[in-house]
Amino acid sequence: MIAHDADLGDDPIRTLGWPAVHSRAPEVLRLDQLLAALAETDMGAHVDVKFETSGHARRDGESWEADLLAALTDGLPADRIVMTTGRRSATRAMRAWAVERRSGVLIGMSIGSSIRGLTWTEAVRRLWGEVFPHRRFADSNADAVAAHYALAILRLSRWTKKIGVPLLVWTVDSPRVQRRLLHDPRVWMITTNRPAQAVEIREGRPR
Repeated sequence: MIAHDADLGDDPIRTLGWPAVHSRAPEVLRLDQLLAALAETDMGAHVDVKFETSGHARRDGESWEADLLAALTDGLPADRIVMTTGRRSATRAMRAWAVERRSGVLIGMSIGSSIRGLTWTEAVRRLWGEVFPHRRFADSNADAVAAHYALAILRLSRWTKKIGVPLLVWTVDSPRVQRRLLHDPRVWMITTNRPAQAVEIREGRPR
């Protein structure tokens, strides 16, 4: 299982042993090995870009986003890759890469960040911007939305249907919420830490 690392150091890609990623197993699983395994299945890859190098050019002139996209599309068909991030600089960079290469990679703008540590007025302002993210989404150049499940239920599922873009909802672990969102035609995909449970619910198996 691939996992987040709590401390990636100053250089995320080098710390991850690029093109490798950390695994819970003692061995380090190389990215090309993971993509080769996925290529033999019907599965794709959802990559959430979080490290703070977005838009920064490498020595060869490419951005980190472009470097990552090139590695992913070398291993998987583009239409089986979904990229998401909460930073507009990253979505714009990835979207520009996809458009230039006429790639079918789906670029999603993530909506739903923590308000921990914010003042009351800052928290209200952030929450308002996430319930009504129209300008932010337009500025991102993304072609999909990845929303926290509470925001999806509150309003964003209606909004994304209205503007005609796919809605990916994260992170849905409760059986009750999974049942609701898996049967909502406005939701394109959910992410979860409990995939077996989600498959049972999707297929209508009793729990």
